Amino acid sequence: PQGESRGQVRDRALALWREVMALEQDGHFAFIMHGGPIRLLLLGLFGERDEFEHVRILNTSITTIDATAESQHLIGLVETPHLRREAPHSNAL
Repeated sequence: PQGESRGQVRDRALALWREVMALEQDGHFAFIMHGGPIRLLLLGLFGERDEFEHVRILNTSITTIDATAESQHLIGLVETPHLRREAPHSNAL
């Protein structure tokens, strides 16, 4: 009840995004956030899109954005390849 509004969370996430983009450094950046701020950042960057409103953002999922100071492109949304379990490998006969 006394917490931030959705708009305040979105504005805070966008401010961080803009601050990092203004560094003008090549490289990769990781933003570690809860699902709500991730969703609101996506809505702030890409506008109101149904997929962002209704997608379930899983714990430890990865959302990838290719970005420059002028533009951003969504590459992957809520990917979890690191959670896939492979069958145990055994060399036993």
